[in-house]
Amino acid sequence: MSDLVPVGGTDTVSVRAFYSFDLSGLPLTVAPEDISAATLSLEQVTVYPSSAYADMTTAGEKLILEQVSYGNQLTIADFTTPTLSLVTSTFSTDATLARRSADVLTQVRDDLTNRAARGDRTQYRLRFPKDQPEGNYGFADFATAEDSARAPGLELSYLAP
Repeated sequence: MSDLVPVGGTDTVSVRAFYSFDLSGLPLTVAPEDISAATLSLEQVTVYPSSAYADMTTAGEKLILEQVSYGNQLTIADFTTPTLSLVTSTFSTDATLARRSADVLTQVRDDLTNRAARGDRTQYRLRFPKDQPEGNYGFADFATAEDSARAPGLELSYLAP
């Protein structure tokens, strides 16, 4: 396993990142409306070349974070799995190496409402708006769970029953 996952592409290959968070640790008595805050965070570790954001984005969209549901195994079909909801079209807007975060309260509540059908998971896809860059290639790398110091995070606040 790798401690980095790329997002971006070349003139012939497109790459998207997928993140899954287990919600089974929440007590079954926690209702969706009991969740008062939910924040997803990912660490942008490298960007190459430095023009990647200019080559892979549009004026209104930068790095896009979407709620998806792909189940317990990721397959090639999940590259285009339907989006359940758009979290933000500007999750990351530039090549600055830093931790990025997004409010995913609506998405986590939706996943809890559909807890059984979605396998007690909340899942997300990270992608650039352009599958192929205007240059030769463009990538942004984000940390995975294998990088314990910069692992993806999902922080929830809820009322205990």
